[in-house]
Amino acid sequence: MKLTEAGRLLFPVSCREAESFARRNLVSTRSRLMRVARLLRDPVVQGSIRNEREASALILATETGAPEQLEQLLLQLDPDAFAQGRWLLLRDYAGGVRGRSVLFVFHHDVPTPSMVLKIRDTRAEGPALAREERVLSLLEQTLPGDLRRLVPRVLGYFEEAGREVLAISGLPGQPLDLAMQRSVLPLHAHQASLWSAGRWLGTLHGLTRSDSDDGESIVHGDFWPRNILCEAPGEISGVIDWEHGAISGDPRDDLFTLPLQYVMNAPAWSGRQGIAKFVDGFVRETAVSRIVAHYFDEYCSAAGVHRSSIPRALDAFISESLVHARETKPQWKAEYPWSQMQSQLAQAKRSVLSG
Repeated sequence: MKLTEAGRLLFPVSCREAESFARRNLVSTRSRLMRVARLLRDPVVQGSIRNEREASALILATETGAPEQLEQLLLQLDPDAFAQGRWLLLRDYAGGVRGRSVLFVFHHDVPTPSMVLKIRDTRAEGPALAREERVLSLLEQTLPGDLRRLVPRVLGYFEEAGREVLAISGLPGQPLDLAMQRSVLPLHAHQASLWSAGRWLGTLHGLTRSDSDDGESIVHGDFWPRNILCEAPGEISGVIDWEHGAISGDPRDDLFTLPLQYVMNAPAWSGRQGIAKFVDGFVRETAVSRIVAHYFDEYCSAAGVHRSSIPRALDAFISESLVHARETKPQWKAEYPWSQMQSQLAQAKRSVLSG
């Protein structure tokens, strides 16, 4: 079997579904030069081709260090996937501390993976897949159909020989951040997706909010544009990667992570950076701040919370993020000028948060 090896990606040359999925969902075009080159077409997956005499299931076991039970699970869920060469392996970074690989399995001529298997070294840093399995299983039991269909279903889980494996259903769509990277107007072209995400998140938090004073709810824990799938602007088709999720957590982490990363990390032609982006998105009256304001409107309406509570909640979120920034966990929090953000909001007579 001939395999294409492109950086962290490994897949059979014959699997057109894998190559198409990699171009659309796994290849970043974050730099401006790459964006110009990719605006009118999907990026090219360039790599070397190598011949393998081993069975593909054995190749995967070698590449991931996965236990033998993985092959048994795959044969149970899709016995023909390897014989027909319908898979794509996303390996962990070389020497990476996450110790995790992801295997996508496809049906013939179907661009969306039929299932996704996450394989993790239990000694590695980061949350356990068992945590994601528990949260997804609870969501399957808790959420109504229109919300549940946007969350992966658990197909299987096991832990063996220092590895854990979680098999979940695949979901259609492209990550919001990659869709934004390939847009001339990344913020405005995808504003409807931000609003739809606000409605979905507000509904999740509202349905699962506890009756206690702390107002905790089920939280995603990593609610940023990479983990929101869209089939078209405004049409959310999936919310993925629940490994940081919690059955009972602070909803503010979800609520503010998405608009902050939307404003601060979205590729924009203006070239504005750092605190200037934050001011344009959260303080000054701009086209971008109106988009963010409507996101909070959608969230509050769906969650059943007062719009007036948002400024105080953001101030608490920023104060807490200052502590995490010193710890550099999570990594993205170390990159933001939290003190300047707090100062700008305190000085503003009115902000987008005022409603």
